[in-house]
Amino acid sequence: MFEDSQAHQPLQTFMTRAVATLVLSVVLCTTMQSQTARNMAVLLHARAYEFPKPHVVLQWDSDQGAQVYDVFRKRLGEARFANEALVRLDSAATGWVDSSIVEGDYYEYRVIKQAQRRVGFDTVNQRDLFLVHMATGYAAAGVRAVTPARGRALVLVDETLQDPLADELDSLFTDLGYEGWRPTLKTVPRATTFDGQKVAEVQTLIRTEHSADPLGAILLIGRVPVPYSGDIAPDGHRPDHLGAWPCDGCYGDVDGTYTDAGVTRPNTQRPAQNNVPGDGKWDNSVFASDVDVPVGRIDFYDMPQFAMSEVELLRAYLQKNHRWRIGQVETRWRAVIDDNFGTQSYPESFASSAWRMFAPFVTDTGMRNGDYFGTLSATPQPYLLSYGTGGGTNTSAGGVGTSQDFADSTANSVFTFLFGSYFGDWDTQNNFMRASLASAPQVLSCGWSGRPHWYIHRMAMGGTIGESALLSQNNIAVSSTTGLGPFFPHAYFTSNGWQMAVAGDRGVHIALMGDPTLRLVRSSPPIVVNVRAQTEYPHKVNVTWQAGAVPAEAYQVYRQRGANPNFILLTPKPIQGLAYRDSLVFEGRVQYRIVPLATVYTHSGSILEAGTPKLVSVVTTSVANADASTGLRAQLHPSPAQQYVNVDITSDDEDNLVLTVIDVRGIAMQRLELGRVSAGTFTHTISTSALPSGVYTVRLSGRRVTTGTPLVVAH
Repeated sequence: MFEDSQAHQPLQTFMTRAVATLVLSVVLCTTMQSQTARNMAVLLHARAYEFPKPHVVLQWDSDQGAQVYDVFRKRLGEARFANEALVRLDSAATGWVDSSIVEGDYYEYRVIKQAQRRVGFDTVNQRDLFLVHMATGYAAAGVRAVTPARGRALVLVDETLQDPLADELDSLFTDLGYEGWRPTLKTVPRATTFDGQKVAEVQTLIRTEHSADPLGAILLIGRVPVPYSGDIAPDGHRPDHLGAWPCDGCYGDVDGTYTDAGVTRPNTQRPAQNNVPGDGKWDNSVFASDVDVPVGRIDFYDMPQFAMSEVELLRAYLQKNHRWRIGQVETRWRAVIDDNFGTQSYPESFASSAWRMFAPFVTDTGMRNGDYFGTLSATPQPYLLSYGTGGGTNTSAGGVGTSQDFADSTANSVFTFLFGSYFGDWDTQNNFMRASLASAPQVLSCGWSGRPHWYIHRMAMGGTIGESALLSQNNIAVSSTTGLGPFFPHAYFTSNGWQMAVAGDRGVHIALMGDPTLRLVRSSPPIVVNVRAQTEYPHKVNVTWQAGAVPAEAYQVYRQRGANPNFILLTPKPIQGLAYRDSLVFEGRVQYRIVPLATVYTHSGSILEAGTPKLVSVVTTSVANADASTGLRAQLHPSPAQQYVNVDITSDDEDNLVLTVIDVRGIAMQRLELGRVSAGTFTHTISTSALPSGVYTVRLSGRRVTTGTPLVVAH
C-alpha cells in the first residue's frame, strides 16, 4: 500500500516506543516468524518521475513482523538525516510517494522499520521470546539531479608493469576520458613485501598530486607498496590476527596525520602484522580524518593457485574492465546471497548488508538466497551483484567457496562482496578477495562487507563503486554526541539495551579491491569547445565557450586563482548560456573550468551528468589591461626563459614605467622602476636565474594603463 503524507515523528519518540514494545510483545505476540538476515534490512527501492510533477516513489517489501516505518530524506550535500522523519507509516505500508522534491536536487532516503518477531521459547517462565529490532534501507533518487564532476583520476602503476600493460593502459585512459575523467598516470616502485620508505614515497606523491590538482579517484595497478596501520582485529580473532592491517584507504586521506610512535604489537603468528614504533607502519586504527579520495587496488602478486601469471591476470582484468565500460557485457540485474552465519548466533546479521545494498537495483524477486558458486557458474549472463559470507581463512569462506574455486570455476558476477574471518586482511597469498578479481569472466570489484556494512545505493544515481567505499570508510553510524550518523545498518534490543551492528566503523581495514571509477551507466559525455577568457576593467572577467559535437543542456563554471589548488563552484544552479561574467578583485593567474552537463537516465531517476571539462586561464590586474590602442605594449623572448628574458617595450607617450614579475600566488618576485622613458621601443633584460621554474606574469605599469604578459621559466 502507498501513502502520501507529511506527518513528522521525532527519532527519540520512536526509539522510546520500540523499547515499550519489548515489554508488551511477550504478552501480545504469539505468531512471529524466526529471524533472518533479510528481516534485518528494508528492501528499499526508489524511482523518480518528472510528470505530472517531480516526485519519487519509494517501495519496499512487506514484513509480518513490522510495526511501523519511518521515512527520512536528505539532500546529497547534507551531512546527516534529520532527527524527525518525514512521515510515519503503519505496519501494512509497502511504499510512499514523496511529492515535494525539486528538480535538480539529489535526494537520499532512509526507511527505518521497527519490528518484533518470535525467536524462541523461555522454558523456565513458559513464554515466547521475541526480538525487538530496527532495520534500515537506503536509496537515492532525483529528477535531473546535478552530480559532481568526475575530476582527475590518478593511476599509479607498478613501474615494472607499465610496458607489459601498455595497450591495456591506453585503452583504460581512453575509457576514462570518454566518461569525463581526467586521467594521470604515474609509475611507483614495486614492493613485494612491506617497505615503509616506499609507502611514504607513494603517500607523498599522492598528496603532492592532490595539492596541485585535486583528485577524484586513485587506482593502484600491480604491486604498488601496501601501507599497514593500526592495532586491530576486526574479524574478532585475537591474538593471532591482531596488529596492523593493510590500509589503502589511508592513501586517500590526503590531510590526515598518521603517526608511527605509539603502537607496540608483536604478532608471532603473522609477523606481517607486527607494528612497533619506527617500522613504517602507522599507529592509527581508524582513519585520521575523512578519506578524501576513493582508492581501489588491482593486485595479483603471489597468486600461484591461478595458472596465469601476474601480468596475464592484470591484462585479463583490464580487458574485462574495458568490455564492461563499452557495454559489451549483457548483465542480469539479479543478485545471489550465500549466507552461512545464523542471525540468532550472530545478531550483527552480516548478510543483511547484501539485502540492504542490493535492493535499490534488484526487485524483491530478483534477489535470492543461494549457493554462490553454484548459482554464478550456472548463469549464462553475469549477475550484477553477489554476496557470500561464512567462517573464513585467508583463502576461503565456509559454505561459500575457496580461492581455488575462483581459479577453476566461473564466478559470473560483476560487483561482489565477501565476508568472513582472516581474508579481509587481503595482503596474503592466494587471498580470497583478490582471487575474486582474478577470476573469469567478469568480477570487477570486491569489498569486505559486514564489519562494517557497506552502502552502495548512490550507484543507482550514476555514482561509482569508489564513492560507495568512501561512504563506508567515512561513516559514523552512531555517536554519543551527535546521535545517529548518516548511515546505520540495524539495531536490536537486548537485556543490556539497544545494540547496533556498527563494528568496524571507520576502520583503516576498509578497502576496495578493483577499479574505483566503475559505475553502472555509460553515456557519451557532452563536450565544450573554444573556451576563452578576457579581462574587463574594473575587476571583471568574461568567459565564453561554444557547444561541442555532443551538445550540453547546461554548464557549470568553476574558478581557481593563484596558488590555491581548489576550484570554487560559481554556478550552484547550472546555466544554459554560453558565457559567464565573473567579478573578482585579484592580481595574478586565474583559471576557469567549464563543465558541460547533459541528462542521463539512471536506475533511480535522472541526473545532469558532467562531461569533459575544459580549462582556460587569464591574468587579472587591478587596473585596465593595455592593448594595441592604449600605447603601451610588451613582448617577451626567449620563451620559455632560463637565465634571462628580454622585454621589448613599446610606449606611444613619454611615461614613468614600473616592471614587476608576479608569481601565481599574486606575490611580486621582482620590481624594477624604469623611470621616465621617451616614446618609442626599447628592450629591458630581466634575470630569471633565481626564479623557480613555473608560470609568472610580467606586469608593465604606466600612469594610465597596465599590461600583463605571461612568462614561463623552465630551468
